[in-house]
Amino acid sequence: MHKLGLTLGALALCCVSQSARAQEHYTNGPIRRVLHVAITPGHGPEFWQDLRQNVKPLYDAYKAQGLIEDWFTFIKSTKEDRDDWDVGLALQFKNWAAFDTFAARVDSVVIRHYGTKESRDQAAQRRSQHGTLVSSFLVRYVTLKEWGK
Repeated sequence: MHKLGLTLGALALCCVSQSARAQEHYTNGPIRRVLHVAITPGHGPEFWQDLRQNVKPLYDAYKAQGLIEDWFTFIKSTKEDRDDWDVGLALQFKNWAAFDTFAARVDSVVIRHYGTKESRDQAAQRRSQHGTLVSSFLVRYVTLKEWGK
C-alpha cells in the first residue's frame, strides 16, 4: 500500500510539473465548443432556415446574457469523403467555469425562444432530419509567450 501511495504521489508531481512547464510557453485563453455538422443531402435549404430561425437567435441571446463570449459559423470548402462535415459552429466561453455552468443556466433562454419544452423537442427532432453531428470537441485557445522571457 505504501508503494502505491508513493507511485501515485510521484505521478501527481509529474503531472503538476508538466502543467507548470507548459505555462512557461503560453497564456490560457477562452474555451470553444466546436461542432461539425454534415447537412443531409437535399436538406440544405431547411438546414439553413433552421439555423437562421432558431440557432442564431438562441446563440445571440446566449451572448447578450453573458452566457457565452461569442459564437461562430463556418463552412468546409473541401470534402475528404461523403461522410465529412459541411458546417461548423463554435461557442466561445470565457473560461472553464463559464463552460461548466452553461448547461444549468441556458434552459430558460431556450424555453423563452420555443415557448414550451415540447416545441423545443419537436424542433430538435426536425433539426436531426436536416443534419448529422459529425464531431463535437473542446479546444482552449492559447497565446504564445515571447521566446526567452
